[in-house]
Amino acid sequence: MAIGVSRADAGYVIGWYAAPGDSSTTVDDAAARVTGRPACTFAQWADGHADRFQTGVVISIG
Repeated sequence: MAIGVSRADAGYVIGWYAAPGDSSTTVDDAAARVTGRPACTFAQWADGHADRFQTGVVISIG
């Protein structure tokens, strides 16, 4: 690891992803307090905004 983070820091991050603590799955009302509406899943958001993706606009990258 000549470039990047220390072995200890990398180990900590990998360990956290392997076994995250309970606080990583705790649901609270932070999103509602910030946005003024309850949080939703990505699927709920996508369903509620599907019309924005149905405009027929094609973007070509290349």
